[in-house]
Amino acid sequence: MSKPIRRGTGLWAYLEKSGVLESGSEEAIAAVKKEYRRFYQREYRKQKRKERPEVTITLDKPDWFKLTHAAQRHHDSLAGFIKGSALAYLDETYLVPDPQTINHIAQRIRLAGTDIRVVAKHVSKRNLTELHQGYMDLAERIHHLEETITQALVYPPKAYDH
Repeated sequence: MSKPIRRGTGLWAYLEKSGVLESGSEEAIAAVKKEYRRFYQREYRKQKRKERPEVTITLDKPDWFKLTHAAQRHHDSLAGFIKGSALAYLDETYLVPDPQTINHIAQRIRLAGTDIRVVAKHVSKRNLTELHQGYMDLAERIHHLEETITQALVYPPKAYDH
């Protein structure tokens, strides 16, 4: 025996409309439920495609192999990698190979800059102005380095600029 069907659901309405609830056997009800499920899935997919279009591509083995390995290197699924690559190409941006590593590098640079500012603050209290100015210049260079690395990784030079 299958689980009871709740009243007020789409399945209940479908079964009632088909007339199988009053006169149908268990097998007939099961068949109509299966039919409803196919109908429901078809309508769901149709609605989903309206909201989020799907694209299917066919690849030969070498291309599939290259894309699969590139997706693994980027820590992404194949579909996510292809979508990200296509959008990055259109937006003329760089597809970051491993965002976690890039964020880690940027964090380390920021920490070094913070440490330098802390040292410079302590040095300035002792009126060591030259040393203080040297630390501040170094902090500024680290800040520019962080911006340069971020800029180079996120917005690489375009192929046609060379």
